Amino acid sequence: MLGDPVTISRSAFSAVLTFLKEGIRHIVEGADHVLFVLCLVLGAVQLKSLVWRITGFTIGHSITLTAGFSGFVPSVPWFIPTVETGIALSIIYAGAISIVPARELAGRERNMFIVTGTIGFLHGLGFSFVLQKILQITSPDIWQSLLAFNVGVEIGQLAIILAAWPVFSSIERSSNSAWRIGRTGIATVCMAVAGVWTAQRVLSVIATL
Repeated sequence: MLGDPVTISRSAFSAVLTFLKEGIRHIVEGADHVLFVLCLVLGAVQLKSLVWRITGFTIGHSITLTAGFSGFVPSVPWFIPTVETGIALSIIYAGAISIVPARELAGRERNMFIVTGTIGFLHGLGFSFVLQKILQITSPDIWQSLLAFNVGVEIGQLAIILAAWPVFSSIERSSNSAWRIGRTGIATVCMAVAGVWTAQRVLSVIATL
């Protein structure tokens, strides 16, 4: 399981390889992160807009992954479930934005850089919660392991993008109507799943108060 402690040797290379794999595994097996990245790709008007969105998200989660793991976050019981609720809400937002007509998003992609960067703060905290369970702050090669985990997350994120973007682009080129229907359908499913998660996580927050 992702929450199980990871045993590493004193070798820096071994630590890097271990946490590189853990980073990839976490984002690929983390359904909420996968759905969010999928919605970002789904809503990108063109490759340039996708780059703006993903870059913002990457910068955001890289910052809070490090800060969260290092302990620069509240330790109150409600904090983790609140962050997880925010992550679920971010999927609903990304899904809704993905079905906005492209002409309405024209010229706004740099603003999306700021939006996805802000959302990335939430997801980075989510990554850090998992990393805290498998890596101790006193472990050897700590910074190499932390960096490797972050790089692994980026590789997993890139894998999702490389799998989804060509498929979505191909459908869009073949039929605009099919693309509109498909895009709306995928976004709706993502938002519905995230809606269930939101309700469950709100109850978790309430339980900690």
